[in-house]
Amino acid sequence: MKKSVSIINSLLLLFLSAKAQSIKETQNSAIFRIIYRAEQQAIKNGDPFVITDTMALDIENSYSVYYDWRLRTIDSTDNSNFLKMKRLRFSTDKQELERRLELNMKVDETTGGRKAETAYIFKERLSNEVITLGRDNDLKYKYKVAESIVLDWEILADTATILNYHCMKAVTQFRGRRYYAWFTIDIPINDGPWKFHGLPGMIMKIEDSDNVFCMTAIGLEKIDSPILKVNDILNNTFETIDYKLFNKLKQNKYQKVGYGFYESSNSIIFFYNINNPITYPEMEIGE
Repeated sequence: MKKSVSIINSLLLLFLSAKAQSIKETQNSAIFRIIYRAEQQAIKNGDPFVITDTMALDIENSYSVYYDWRLRTIDSTDNSNFLKMKRLRFSTDKQELERRLELNMKVDETTGGRKAETAYIFKERLSNEVITLGRDNDLKYKYKVAESIVLDWEILADTATILNYHCMKAVTQFRGRRYYAWFTIDIPINDGPWKFHGLPGMIMKIEDSDNVFCMTAIGLEKIDSPILKVNDILNNTFETIDYKLFNKLKQNKYQKVGYGFYESSNSIIFFYNINNPITYPEMEIGE
């Protein structure tokens, strides 16, 4: 019975792929961007809460780039005031930091922790190649993770409407988590947020079965060019590592945070090497 269900599902995927190709693919000749609301649960001092990010997927004819929509603003302004400071004082006095935070004193600068998802995820749809570019602690793009990812999808009966697109539901298992996706063949492009792809239409929403992660399309627009092009990856030298080491480096970076308080227009006291009270779950928890 299980074998016959698998055959039926494979035939359904082939039918949907053929139908998607028969649709006038105006999107394929254009460059466009889908904006996703990305939500994930985290834990602070033992209590769960939800972190919401705005992510973007820039889509070209054969590839896409997934990244935090705030990156360009953060990259251009991050630490700009901090670098202008003429007088810097550093401290590891946790009691003094706690006193300032309890008084709701404004934190003017932060380091470490998680202000945004700083990795770029590049997908080449024809080869199923997924490349992740990650930063080191100096905020330079240094690490490269190259993977060939083929997801085994099963089409389900449920449907939904997202951004006025009729969507079908599918399920897959990926590195320790079970994911449910809603995709539309009205956008006949084999792509989606993060590392997800492989369906006969654009993934408009995806969430895991434990409700830890959820990415939902909230906007779509045409653009002149993607934020990252193929040559940006091919013409640079990166240290190639596997995804397990990359995730470990990322978690280590989040373990310590720093807080800066302006004392005058050109003076700041900076508390560093402080344990981060927030724990962030990983999407990849298995093989």
